[in-house]
Amino acid sequence: IDVDNPEIRAEIFEEIDIDLDHDILPDPDREMMEIALRQINRLESRVRDLEEALSATRAEVSAEARRTSELLMEISDSEKIKSDE
Repeated sequence: IDVDNPEIRAEIFEEIDIDLDHDILPDPDREMMEIALRQINRLESRVRDLEEALSATRAEVSAEARRTSELLMEISDSEKIKSDE
């Protein structure tokens, strides 16, 4: 076989059909890393949202506690005034 002959060489390559595109093969490690990073980003975003909601809820509870405390003080003052009469 004359492997230097371009026609024979083309025929041989066509017969064995070798895929030499190794640079475009899938990389399972990279794919798993990308999936993990996307999941981490989603979780970080969810934690951030939950922390903001918690902070807002704490502010509401604190404001309500202040209002309740003020009302209790007003009731207490009102009862003292009535008892002094």
